[in-house]
Amino acid sequence: MPPRRSAHRADVGAPLASSRNRTPLLRAILVASALAAALPSAEAQKLQFRQLTPDDGLSSSRVQAILQDKRGFVWLGTTKGLNRYDGHGFTIYRHRAGDSTSLAADNAVTMYEDSLETLWVGTPLGLSRYDRERDAFENIPVVPGQSIQVSAIVEARGTLWLGTARGLYKFDRALRKATPYAPSLSGIDIQSLFEDSAKHLWIGTRGSGALELDPIGGQVKTWTIDPESSDSPTLYKGKDVRQFVEDAQGAIYVAFADAGLAKINRATGGVTLYQHDDEDPYSLAINALYSLRLDGTRGLWIGTENGGLDYLDFATRRFSHNKFDPNNPTGLNSNSVWAIHRDSSGTLWLGTFAGGVNISLQNGDAIRRFRSVAGDATSLSFNSVMSFLEDSRGAMWVATDGGGLNRFDRTTGKFRHYSTQNSNLNSDAVLSLAEDRFGKLWMATWAGGVSRFDPATGRFTPFTPKTSAMADDHAFAVYTDRAGQVWIGTYQKGLQRVDPATGTFSAPIPLGKGPQSQIRNIVELSDGVLLLGTIGRGLYEYDPRTGKMREYAAGKDGISGTSVQALVESEPGIVWIGTENGLDRLDRRTNKLQHFTEADGLPGSAVNGIAIDGSSQFWISGDRGMVRFDPATRRAKSYTVADGLQGSEFNIGSYYRGRSGALFFGGAKGFNMFEPDRIVENTHV
Repeated sequence: MPPRRSAHRADVGAPLASSRNRTPLLRAILVASALAAALPSAEAQKLQFRQLTPDDGLSSSRVQAILQDKRGFVWLGTTKGLNRYDGHGFTIYRHRAGDSTSLAADNAVTMYEDSLETLWVGTPLGLSRYDRERDAFENIPVVPGQSIQVSAIVEARGTLWLGTARGLYKFDRALRKATPYAPSLSGIDIQSLFEDSAKHLWIGTRGSGALELDPIGGQVKTWTIDPESSDSPTLYKGKDVRQFVEDAQGAIYVAFADAGLAKINRATGGVTLYQHDDEDPYSLAINALYSLRLDGTRGLWIGTENGGLDYLDFATRRFSHNKFDPNNPTGLNSNSVWAIHRDSSGTLWLGTFAGGVNISLQNGDAIRRFRSVAGDATSLSFNSVMSFLEDSRGAMWVATDGGGLNRFDRTTGKFRHYSTQNSNLNSDAVLSLAEDRFGKLWMATWAGGVSRFDPATGRFTPFTPKTSAMADDHAFAVYTDRAGQVWIGTYQKGLQRVDPATGTFSAPIPLGKGPQSQIRNIVELSDGVLLLGTIGRGLYEYDPRTGKMREYAAGKDGISGTSVQALVESEPGIVWIGTENGLDRLDRRTNKLQHFTEADGLPGSAVNGIAIDGSSQFWISGDRGMVRFDPATRRAKSYTVADGLQGSEFNIGSYYRGRSGALFFGGAKGFNMFEPDRIVENTHV
């Protein structure tokens, strides 16, 4: 069957040619397009964002221009003032009646920093030059005595060019004088200017399409999207041009507010048009485009009007979509993206209509956040996450303290819930998870003893003091050792062992004499010994073969705290212990302890979780965020809510490493999934 002709991408001949016949090269492009459409889609470019809005001090929620100057400040042009952002707060510049040193008008339409590091602002009343020394403006009308809007500014061949509502002007910075360039370019409404690698000037207009000017010879070429040259009758002329970019091969991409995206091949004069197709989910989201930004040689970010942020993958020629979703707290807050800027660290800044600025989290695809969303039955059931488990079939399970058990689909990001409301689970406070050798899941719960879950049937079998030899109604930890035995850490009754084949419980095994303390962590070491972390009584070592119990006391010559909140063995004989007072390294062969504290880069005094990635780096959660810690060099990299963390505080014992190397950490506001190998560090200061 021949490929279906689609309106979302059509290759048309050179716009000035009168013939409808395809060239051999153009026919080859069409064949390549059909083949590309049959290829599997690249991974969707989904981003997470934080926002700056008037609630944070921004002067207006309508942001139409963004620029980072050479000193690192980010300037935001809004309809109600110019904002300078220093990473902490805003300095706002507005027009003040009677003050000639204030901004010419509140509406900051466009901005440009020239080679002399001078900031120029285009307004409806002309041009404003920012004087850094005086923190003031010099206002220059395009034509003295007239109000002419400056919508675009660019420096090309050493000259400052102004795109205005009345045509193209050259601006003499020394004389502060604007001169019309040519009669043929007067009277047109210019919205964008761009200098390409050939030193040609591209002019985007409202009503006259895209113009290409050779400033040396003065020749002007008009580029429009002409349906007479296309095989698709759904195409129409595009004359409202908002922005240009040039890729590494010299192709020019044109954003049309009325015709989608055009790619101009400078070598052949051919045009590839990308438009929305209702039947193709990989087509452009909408044909109304306002802004463009290259993503290196990989693809193109596209800001649309009412269609969100699109991404064109150059390899597949497919579009992925980032749109406003009321159930996604880290997604876009507006579908109208008026401006796109990439700062010196690689972070995307989006200027939106009514949503302020959306700032991408640099590692948004590597640090994912999941939480409960009201009204979304496929989101996490409850935000307090206590434990994780990847079972032998590869399914991911999440335990919550209040919402029962969740099965997590990492491909779709959706959850299936098992709770007291929709199953026979006897407690929604699920605190720990383990899988036995028969593929059944065991859960430690508060007020429900332990439960065994059969994923095949969806049924739970409870074990409580009333129905079994389970010693305590409350259990904090459950763990399966290499021999297949299930171990339970109780609240006040010590340690118990369960044979999963028979459901037979051992008698409680006390941890020393006197009142028992809750066992929060159970880890089997390489030599078969169990380590037991308690809240209030420190660390114990139990050998199931001999029944011997050993205590590691807290104190001057002992571990750093009585609350053992995380345990991991990094290599045979070397154990890392997280307490309320820091991190301890225990060499069991020599009984030597080494302490690490907040002074070594830890996230506060408490260590609530420890996971080791494939590069032997430690990921440590606490009460004040998270760090990636290298014990050998004592170098630490901090991560905060601004990086996408679910919150600053993480739950005790809520940490896990999956078989793929992904790391999971839970807190009171959901959980994070980290992919350490994909995290890019920002070295820009």
